[in-house]
Amino acid sequence: MRTSYTRYTIVLGLILATGLGAAAARLQRAEPVIPPVSQLTSGTGWQVTDTYAPAGLPYRQWQLRDTAGHQALLYVGASARSVPAMAWNGELGYEGAGYAVSHDGERRIALSDGSSAAVSLAHVQHLSDAQVLLYAVASPRGVLTPRLQSLAETTWDAVGGDAGPYYVVRVAVPAGTSDRSATQLASTFLGAVLPKLVADAQNP
Repeated sequence: MRTSYTRYTIVLGLILATGLGAAAARLQRAEPVIPPVSQLTSGTGWQVTDTYAPAGLPYRQWQLRDTAGHQALLYVGASARSVPAMAWNGELGYEGAGYAVSHDGERRIALSDGSSAAVSLAHVQHLSDAQVLLYAVASPRGVLTPRLQSLAETTWDAVGGDAGPYYVVRVAVPAGTSDRSATQLASTFLGAVLPKLVADAQNP
């Protein structure tokens, strides 16, 4: 009986030590650097017309225009930890600015590497300004969406000390006269950006 108690005590001690070690590693890990926008938009035909890079905050935002005159707003944030990344909601900034949100759930998009991924889709509107939002998380495991199905992967990563970086990514496109066209435009652009961020997350 004493041998069994001793064994359990050793196992619990190892679990506790592992958890403390993972927590210490997370505290010491520096926040990842967001890749330059030129890397993310390379080969897409999109050009930067304006940049928003707040000092001290782990995100960047770029206003872009393609050769046909379409506009898009690209947002990329970075975290060394999985839980904050998966807790991020791509609609919050718009809600804070007074936009009404109509969430349409998820959409599967084609990625430029030949694969596909599910991403979150939402429509937001403030007065006459309507936008289509597509967003997801680029991680070492691939593309994740902030949803219940990704909870197991996120929990496992967190317990293991996280294997980041994790990039939260959102593309916003003006709806104009056609939500369908705006959604397709955002899908194509996000589909080109996500594989580059996944590759960066896998090879930090």
